[in-house]
Amino acid sequence: MFEHSNGYSFNMVVVEDSVFYFSPFGTYASKFDIPCKDADNVPTAHQMREVLLESDYPMYTIQIKMAQKDYGREGIDITFGQYEFTIYKEDLERNPLADSIGSLEINGKKYDDVIATKGKKVVYGQDEDDSVVYKSVDSESRVFYNKKKGILKIELEDGSFIAINEMGGK
Repeated sequence: MFEHSNGYSFNMVVVEDSVFYFSPFGTYASKFDIPCKDADNVPTAHQMREVLLESDYPMYTIQIKMAQKDYGREGIDITFGQYEFTIYKEDLERNPLADSIGSLEINGKKYDDVIATKGKKVVYGQDEDDSVVYKSVDSESRVFYNKKKGILKIELEDGSFIAINEMGGK
């Protein structure tokens, strides 16, 4: 269960949970479909997992992508609307936008080992020949995450947020 800063509660449910293989040349459903191999005949694509969470009302979608260890970076990419967040395993060393904030209390419950990271905002526009372009710009939005519970809270630039709302222990 999640709660919006305006006071209403909603559930997020998994609507997709898939594994795919990603390489510089494309995306593949199976490692056997990958046309590019290294000198030892090993596929050069990396396994990714994607989970989509959705709510009925309000209509929110959270996309979570996780890369395996040999991808060059082990981490989690989170997309919520026009906001994108990245949490690396070694977040404090590799991501200058991240902070280890220790503990966080949400709705009367304390969560330990919380990492907060600032996000990027995807901005759409047009270039000189009227083509649609987009770019990621720095944002004051933040995601709060811990390994046991996952996404604890997403704060947006306007001060609104969604946060986990559960009862019980850590």
